[in-house]
Amino acid sequence: MARWLEIYRAGPLRVDRSSTGHLYVPRAAVSVCGTIQTDILPRVFTQEHQAAGLLARFLLAAPPEPARNWAAIRQAQGRNIGDLVARFEALRELDLPAEGEQPRALGLTPDAAELYGNWFVEHEARRRDTEPGPWRAALAKLEEIPGRLALVLALAQSEKPVDVDADTMRCAIKLTNWFRAEGERVYSLLVETPEARADRELVEWVGRHPDGVTAREVAQGSRRYRGEGGTERAEADLRRLVKGDLLTPEERQGARGPAVTVYSPALRGEAPIPSTSTGFCVSQREKGKPVDVDSLEERETWAV
Repeated sequence: MARWLEIYRAGPLRVDRSSTGHLYVPRAAVSVCGTIQTDILPRVFTQEHQAAGLLARFLLAAPPEPARNWAAIRQAQGRNIGDLVARFEALRELDLPAEGEQPRALGLTPDAAELYGNWFVEHEARRRDTEPGPWRAALAKLEEIPGRLALVLALAQSEKPVDVDADTMRCAIKLTNWFRAEGERVYSLLVETPEARADRELVEWVGRHPDGVTAREVAQGSRRYRGEGGTERAEADLRRLVKGDLLTPEERQGARGPAVTVYSPALRGEAPIPSTSTGFCVSQREKGKPVDVDSLEERETWAV
C-alpha cells in the first residue's frame, strides 16, 4: 500500500530483490482503470486502505442503471473508436524527459487560472462542511484533479501545448464535478445500512420505469414484496420514501376503476440515494452531469 501511495504522485520507487537485483525509478507513475462490483469494493479497499487515503486516490463512478429500450438496442450501431485508439497511441508516443531532466510543466492562462481559483473556493467550502471521514479525505484529493485532467486534455489536443487554456480547464472542471458527485454516491454505498440499501434499491427500481409505478406493480415486480400483504407493504414503503423526498406521488385515473397513486423518483435523470448516517448524500450531490449515463454500457463501479 505504501508503494501505491507513493506512485500516485509519481514519486521514487526502489526495489531490492535477491533474484532480480536492484531497481530504482525516480518518477514511477502507474495509470489504473477498471471495474469492480459495488458489493466487493469494501472488501478490497478495507477500512485501513480508506484511512490511509488509498481509496481517495481513485476516481469512482457508479451511474444508476437506466431503463433499457429494446428498439434502441436493435437500432444501435457499433461505435467507431478508431479516433480514440489513435489518440491513445499518440499520447503513449510522447517523448519522456531524458534521464536527469525534470518533466516540463505547463502553465495556466490567466482565464484558466481564474476558473480554477473560483472552483477551488467552492470546492473547499464543500470540503469544510463535510464531516470528518473517508469522504472528506477524498474531497481533499479531488482539489488537484482539475489540473491532472486539464493536463491530459491539453496533451490530447496538441502534442506540444504551451499552456492550459480556459476551455480546457472548463472541461476538466466539469469532469471533476461529475466524478465528485459519483464519488459521493459510491462512498454512501460503502457506509449504508441494510435498511438504507433496501430503500435505495426500491428508488432505483422505481426509476427504471419512466411512466412511474403503482404499489401493486411494485409488489408484482419486486421479489421482496411477494407473498400475502405484498401490495400493502409496498404501499407503506413508497409512502415513507415520499416523506423522505425520494419519491413523488401523482394521482391518476385508473383505466377501469378509481384513481390510483403512481410513484416516480423525486430527482429525474438520476436515482437519488437515501440519507445515511454520514450526512453526505442528496443535499451535496450535483444536480447536472455532463456525461450521458444512458450511453454507458458498464453497470458496475468504475475506478480510474
